Amino acid sequence: MALLLPAVQSAREAARRIQCANNIKQLALALHTYHDTHEELPYGNPWRGAGPVLEPGSWATLILPHIEQENLFDAFDFTKTLDQPVNEGPVTTLVEGFTCPSDEYSSQGVMGARCSCCGSGSPSRSMALWYTASAGPVQTGPNCRFCSRDQPYCCQGKQYGQDGEGPGMFYRDPETVQFREVTDGLSKTIMLGETLPNQNMHNAAYSVNMSIGVTNVPLNLMMEEHELPRPELSDGENHSINAHERGLGYKSMHPGGVQFAMGDGSVHLIQETLDFQLYNQMGTKAGGEIEGVKEVSGESGGRR
Repeated sequence: MALLLPAVQSAREAARRIQCANNIKQLALALHTYHDTHEELPYGNPWRGAGPVLEPGSWATLILPHIEQENLFDAFDFTKTLDQPVNEGPVTTLVEGFTCPSDEYSSQGVMGARCSCCGSGSPSRSMALWYTASAGPVQTGPNCRFCSRDQPYCCQGKQYGQDGEGPGMFYRDPETVQFREVTDGLSKTIMLGETLPNQNMHNAAYSVNMSIGVTNVPLNLMMEEHELPRPELSDGENHSINAHERGLGYKSMHPGGVQFAMGDGSVHLIQETLDFQLYNQMGTKAGGEIEGVKEVSGESGGRR
């Protein structure tokens, strides 16, 4: 019987990975439907470096009508911030399509909405998000901690947190992207990727800050135990900057890799051993890399 356990565990993880791939696929297709309707992708989140945050509409909020969650979308009061009582119901409603079943925390769904700006309209508890929209190799801080400034492929555009256009397919309100702007090719550009909310300082699905991730943090780079924000923590406690930046990276509980949806809706398991420069090039929408450089294996089908 003991000899069968590894095979059983492997089969179960394979099933969970398939479900995860289906979840991120549906989110990618929803983004395509949104683009068909509005002729642009949604912004990553409504946070702006200056001025008040009025609407609680991250990209994950805005695609709810396109993932059969129109009633949930209608329940939001977009004239109020997320921490107002009127939005408590929709904010804490479980959306299974936002979760990855390989992560033990996915069963609870709703977690403490830890963030560095919890006083700016973020709730104390929220539906978490296991898939974040890609901002690409945007600067994660004044020092680009996981690469140096003589490596521009992984430290581009505005500093994370500042207004202005980013190098990836998503950034802050009011910046939005049209597919025609993705000149590197939709099939070669990362649109969505997996994250682990318990490893993410900005884990809320609808949070004003942040529902997006970056590619200039190495794949599956986890926080240290002492850096981890506790699931019950909801007071906006700040951890180290290093932990903050690590949390923005893509990571999963799948052995050896992370699942991504490309701009064309195809889903791939990208190995954590992928060349770091190539990974960052896959995060840019118009980086102008040499044709053929931005290639990825593991095709599981484009838009359908």
